[in-house]
Amino acid sequence: MRTSLALVGLVARGVVATYAEQELNNRAGISILSTNNLDQTATGGATALLVHEALTYHEANLQCDSLSETLWVYNADNFADGLQSALAHQVYIRDYTPNDLFWVSGGPETCGCSAIDPDGQVRKVNCKDKLPALCTQSAPLSNINFEDTSAKFQINQTAGDLTLTGYRDRFAWKFLGVRYAPVTERFEYSEPFRGASGHAWALEHGAPCPQPNNGVVRGGQSEDCLFLSIWTPHLPSTEGPSKLALKPVIFYIHGGGFREGAALNADSDGTNIASRADAVVVSINYRLGALGYIAFNDGIHNGNAALGDQISALTWVSENIASFGGDPERITLMGESAGAVSNRWLMTSPLAEGLFKQAIMHSDGTGANMNNFEPPEVSYSASTLSLLNDAGCSGAEDAIACLRNMDAMDIIGLPTQITRLVRDGKYIVTPNTPSNGTLPGFARNVRIMTGGTAEEGGVFMGSMNWDWPSIDEWAAAIRERGRDPTPAVENPEAFDLDPENPTPFQFRVAAALMAGMPIFTCGIRSHVYSASLHNAHEAIYHFIYNRTYSEPEFTNEWCSAQITEEYPHGDPSLPYLRCHGGDQVPSWGNVYRAGMPERDSLDAAYTRLILDYKAAFVWTGNPNPDHEYLRVRGYDSTLERVLAAGTWEEFDSKKKEAMILAWDGGMAPLDTDPIGTKGN
Repeated sequence: MRTSLALVGLVARGVVATYAEQELNNRAGISILSTNNLDQTATGGATALLVHEALTYHEANLQCDSLSETLWVYNADNFADGLQSALAHQVYIRDYTPNDLFWVSGGPETCGCSAIDPDGQVRKVNCKDKLPALCTQSAPLSNINFEDTSAKFQINQTAGDLTLTGYRDRFAWKFLGVRYAPVTERFEYSEPFRGASGHAWALEHGAPCPQPNNGVVRGGQSEDCLFLSIWTPHLPSTEGPSKLALKPVIFYIHGGGFREGAALNADSDGTNIASRADAVVVSINYRLGALGYIAFNDGIHNGNAALGDQISALTWVSENIASFGGDPERITLMGESAGAVSNRWLMTSPLAEGLFKQAIMHSDGTGANMNNFEPPEVSYSASTLSLLNDAGCSGAEDAIACLRNMDAMDIIGLPTQITRLVRDGKYIVTPNTPSNGTLPGFARNVRIMTGGTAEEGGVFMGSMNWDWPSIDEWAAAIRERGRDPTPAVENPEAFDLDPENPTPFQFRVAAALMAGMPIFTCGIRSHVYSASLHNAHEAIYHFIYNRTYSEPEFTNEWCSAQITEEYPHGDPSLPYLRCHGGDQVPSWGNVYRAGMPERDSLDAAYTRLILDYKAAFVWTGNPNPDHEYLRVRGYDSTLERVLAAGTWEEFDSKKKEAMILAWDGGMAPLDTDPIGTKGN
């Protein structure tokens, strides 16, 4: 065992360090207490580390010292700014009672040592009493460009016989780059990583799987990429079962068209969700492109390796997440775009049964015909043979060996792209993912939230002239782009086009709708309608994002709020396209963490509202936050908007309403929003 600097200091000062000699190990069970307003402004005094084990005052001092902290110093302003609501939340979730006491700085004195109750009343009690303790929390705020992983903020946590060294920032414990599957040979199927012992560092994300260099991944790819990252507000004791309730788990599958993406994507960093929602967040890598989806005709390598990776990761999480404070019985899948499609696939696979309870799907690309599964031999004939020809392996005696001799990045760069599942009889046994109630039985017990942005396709329409004198001339230009504008020509009002005096913005909106409807909007709506009609899921909650904030690397001028003199970073109250991906940074609470400029006074409050809806669903299976919970946590702006918006109702195939996610949102029929003309 390495000797910690904290322990060396204690010994040098002649202190008997029997309690602290666990070094970085988490003997006590520790939570990070904070009120995270998602604006990167939390001060150190308004946060604390809650050591859950009952200790004497002297032992509490040693425990704080082993964390490179001291007992928390009472300050009325700091208590009101963060700790009061954080401790009230501990009472709300019944980890503590209103009468419990916590050691704080102050003592020993003749009249005793200082302890505080959840209301902030400081009392003097016997220093030998055993109480939980509040330590200072000096770990800094992290952001898209900065993480402090220095030794004083590190901690060891065991998962089985494996010890992982992670770290904390102001809001969460982090264990990054955790291996969930052994190194897996190309085209073989992964298995969950079991039986590991010894020590592993978990201070940075694992290598991303091979993919083109782009805005998210710009090097460092490796086929040894089956890693996940964990963010958690609470670490249980490593010495025996915890008496505290475990937290719900969010299991995130990234998007990227099944060709791109990784757990290291800073826009979907889990720090803020873990903190604000008091939940454990997991984000995974999985194999991409042909390396994850190619099917051969040998009866062994039947495709679906990427789905196998996701199931391996889910299995690892189910077996180990309790060590990081997560409840394996309360796992919620979450995914965006290709990740949302993956959620649907997992609801279809018999091997995923029992591994999750709920799903949150952003921009499920169901309409892209991704939910029909051909046998491996059909995929081999339609796609694999073409890729083998591209690779110069079509005449090889052993095609698999030929491809294994190639560099992985060369395979990823071949003209033929393979990104579809097949009906292999193991991972996928049905010809499709139906919404008519014929899914595997376990899917009927799954509660889902699903939806997308108002104009998904806007980001996919490149630069072109939008100033046309008539709909017919605009339609001719659209046809040259390979898209069919017939629906808009025949029914312009449905596409927000003025038949007599169409504007460039209206043309852009109509094009965005045509690009997004077939893949996203219509597929999502058909899913929720059919699933509701046939009771395919336990509950369905539908949403439409009417306020978005697209990341700079994935946007265009039409997908960004209009810049004005008063709003130099964009005015979300003016018309703009709410495009594919524009919900991601706000829905992770990472607008300020990512360094994106504040557009108006509502950016932070809106992201809090979105996270609080999501947290309610993760905790209860219902996105309507408990009003008392919001009061306890001091989430006043969310409470105001939730009361104004009214109840988020389950989707009803007769009423056909969705929750419009905007600052002035609420339930509305699907066809009532003038598409492309609202911003808020």
